[in-house]
Amino acid sequence: MRQPDADHTPSRSDRKRADKPVQDLARQLAELPLSAYQALPAPEDLKVEILSAIRTTAHGARNRQIKRLASLLRRREQDAEVLRDALSGQAAIHRDQVQAHKGLETLRDRLCDPDQTETAVEEAVRRFPGVDRMNLLRLSRAAHAAKGTNDRRAYREIFRCLHRAREDAGEPGGEAAEE
Repeated sequence: MRQPDADHTPSRSDRKRADKPVQDLARQLAELPLSAYQALPAPEDLKVEILSAIRTTAHGARNRQIKRLASLLRRREQDAEVLRDALSGQAAIHRDQVQAHKGLETLRDRLCDPDQTETAVEEAVRRFPGVDRMNLLRLSRAAHAAKGTNDRRAYREIFRCLHRAREDAGEPGGEAAEE
């Protein structure tokens, strides 16, 4: 077994392990949607490389572009840290949006359940003071009547109504996609 000394250079495996986080960062950047890419706090020359990685679709060429981006990030550690922080912030925002969306879905499902409609309406009115109580009750009855059919208009309209009420109330959650 080799003894570590002061002149010891890292093995190839050690270098690969050290480079893995940078490769992962480059891959995450290459998988960003264009809307998220535009919000990145990066110098213009680095953004050009990121955009090139995003737009490259051929498998081999994409891998080469990701390696090129990772190489650039290794040389620019400060920019890599800023990008890593930005991505973690975007992930937190996305997680909050998903959680808010799922909360609205759960409330909508309770509104569509005949046994829980009254308590769900009370909760919706308590959480979102601007929501139209009568409209929610009307949509809930329509969802009950459509149960067992393929007509999901009332079901979707309840979600839209709750989503608008959440935005009006100023609750966090951003733009949630409609179901």
